[in-house]
Amino acid sequence: MGYSIVSVVFRDITATCDWTEQSEVECLPIEVIGFLVHQDDDTVKLATARTTDDEYSAVHAIPTGCIVKITTLVQSPPAPLSGLSDSADNDGQLKIVQSGLAQS
Repeated sequence: MGYSIVSVVFRDITATCDWTEQSEVECLPIEVIGFLVHQDDDTVKLATARTTDDEYSAVHAIPTGCIVKITTLVQSPPAPLSGLSDSADNDGQLKIVQSGLAQS
């Protein structure tokens, strides 16, 4: 299953552990880019890694109430991992293609 690649901008929850004045504590805007693997009324989940078996990991769970903007970057991403296996059967050389995706 292919998931869209999105950018999510959200206001990060911040806490201090000292006597910082409340006026100095702000929620910082954060951007995460990844595969949109789940979205409901409460939470948006982005995975930033995928395997050759189309499994996803490194998941960010973001409360929808903190989200400022979601932008779809790639609606149906290509399968750059197709044809690759977990074994090292290539010449070991990394090649960069114009799209920015690595291939052997």
